[in-house]
Amino acid sequence: MKKLRSELVGGWREKMNHVEEHITGYIHGEFSEEVRRKISDHLIDCTECQDIYKGLLATQQSLNMIAE
Repeated sequence: MKKLRSELVGGWREKMNHVEEHITGYIHGEFSEEVRRKISDHLIDCTECQDIYKGLLATQQSLNMIAE
């Protein structure tokens, strides 16, 4: 995970292709505020990643309900 974080911060491009491989970490709050903002900015413009995010978030919420 440490390598992933350094790649995101050091190698981030203004226009990423997609962020799907980082969405789970984003949901779990595993990134710095800078990286979270960049992922959020990408999600605003990318409907494909938005769909993945919404699906994973719904799954996480369902699992949380089951765990309660």
